[in-house]
Amino acid sequence: MKAMYRCYCYSKLNLYLDVLKKRSDGYHEIISLFQTISLYDSIYLELLENEVESVVFKSNDPSLKWDENNSIFRAFEEFKRAFGPLDKSLFIFLKKRIPKACGLGGESTDAAGILLILAELKSLKVDDVAEIAKKVGSDVKFFLTGGTALVSGRGEKVERLEPLKNWSVNLKIPPFYFKTPEMYRLIDENCQKIEHKGSAFELYESLRSRDFARIRSNLFNVFEQVALLKEPDIVSYKNSDLVCMTGSGPAFFELREGILGRYVFIDTGNKVERIHKKINELW
Repeated sequence: MKAMYRCYCYSKLNLYLDVLKKRSDGYHEIISLFQTISLYDSIYLELLENEVESVVFKSNDPSLKWDENNSIFRAFEEFKRAFGPLDKSLFIFLKKRIPKACGLGGESTDAAGILLILAELKSLKVDDVAEIAKKVGSDVKFFLTGGTALVSGRGEKVERLEPLKNWSVNLKIPPFYFKTPEMYRLIDENCQKIEHKGSAFELYESLRSRDFARIRSNLFNVFEQVALLKEPDIVSYKNSDLVCMTGSGPAFFELREGILGRYVFIDTGNKVERIHKKINELW
């Protein structure tokens, strides 16, 4: 039977997110507490018998093509530049579940997922593709290991922490989306008015100890302040002091103890497994 791989590409939350300054390279310095959750996309990759390298790509999202607008394509090309061609034909199918452009890391986790599968094909370790991940996107490196992490720089500095146990969330997805570059532009334009509060590490410690007073005072996303400039009605989604926007928005999460929420905290990165079915039997 042909070789077949599946990768579970988990989404993430920014439990805490602040933008510190704009850097000379055009990126922004951030400080964030990242957490992977059980909402995931699936990448399936099948090795075909043809030894001439080619890629057939399909997805349940018809807007995705095999081009530069596709994070999987960009990661694939960076991998080939670093490690050479695969000399194999591939069939790749991406099953999207993570809502796009909502701050849940869908594009980044998919890019990390294909890097992990390709690393498996070349008998490489996760650390071998970490530098490539940083070239593909700021958050991509995080998804190689996932779990709970303090993230800084432009997103490439990842400090893994002891996992946060027995937490879950419900998600609220507004019927609109924000473009990340535009949200950062609004941060820059309103920097004198922006309020900063809390601490990513304080939030982490308070989640570990289940100190709800400290959780409420440290749960923070700076983008909520500029999101109101674009969509004033977004305030209706923040109907509790345990509700916070994730990423540059507009998705919100509601923090829940235990497994009361729909999506649970998980302590791993994206997971690759070898399977023995044809792709068209799996979707």
